[in-house]
Amino acid sequence: MTGLVILACVTIAASVTAIRPDALQCGPCDPSHCPAIGECHRGITWDVCNCCEVCAKGINDECGGPWSAYGKCGFGLTCLKDARDCPYLFNPRGSASDTGSNICDEYLFNAIGRCVQSGRVVESAFKRNLAKELLAEEQRQQQQQQQQQQHHQQKQQRAEPAEGGINSHLTPRMTPLWSARG
Repeated sequence: MTGLVILACVTIAASVTAIRPDALQCGPCDPSHCPAIGECHRGITWDVCNCCEVCAKGINDECGGPWSAYGKCGFGLTCLKDARDCPYLFNPRGSASDTGSNICDEYLFNAIGRCVQSGRVVESAFKRNLAKELLAEEQRQQQQQQQQQQHHQQKQQRAEPAEGGINSHLTPRMTPLWSARG
């Protein structure tokens, strides 16, 4: 009976493998099968298999994952991943924040992150709060810029004279004092 169960398990495993033998492999690259990418605002990068061009990710977009399956960040951005999500924080050789090879480094390689501006990122896996603060600060700065632009536009609209010039509201009998009378 146990032999029959083992045979059934082996048969099922073999059939699943036969159906999708290259599930974790890219296979040969045929650029004619690549989809059109359209306009990419953050630049162009390559897909997981380095075969097809894809649009790079923008700020706050998901990135990373196994073999960067969730995408790569565009110019000036870095994929920030958080090691606190690492389920293996105990490391007998030291803390999980060590940069040496450990199970959390392996986890981080496959972790999903968010694209943040490169120049302002501290390259540490334990900086989730910093990343949130950076994103919030960037959003505040963008809102301030928009408010300043709106304020500037409103100021310009108030400063522009009405159509017809500065004295267009005066009738011929109401000539300004500074006009020259013949």
